[in-house]
Amino acid sequence: MKDRETRIKANQRIIIKDGSSNYSAAISTISKTGMSIKTDHTFPTYKVIDVVVKIAKQFVRIKASVRWVHEFSDDSGAKWYEVGLSLPNPPAEYTEHFE
Repeated sequence: MKDRETRIKANQRIIIKDGSSNYSAAISTISKTGMSIKTDHTFPTYKVIDVVVKIAKQFVRIKASVRWVHEFSDDSGAKWYEVGLSLPNPPAEYTEHFE
């Protein structure tokens, strides 16, 4: 059985790029090869998107694959999504923060 990576709680704003569209999101938890985000836009499972995250004063673009999506709503009817992302080949600028 594969050991689960350590996940760190986070609250960092990011941009999701899906083709020519950009969506705002926030990281909830983060690990070396994945993250969960909160956003008001949903994505289909296994969709490949780009995550743009600020690391050490520079913006880094990371390819990600959507693994799961959970939908939430409140009493007013507002919806948001928790989205699990796999980062199959994250750049060194990203992974060095976990070593």
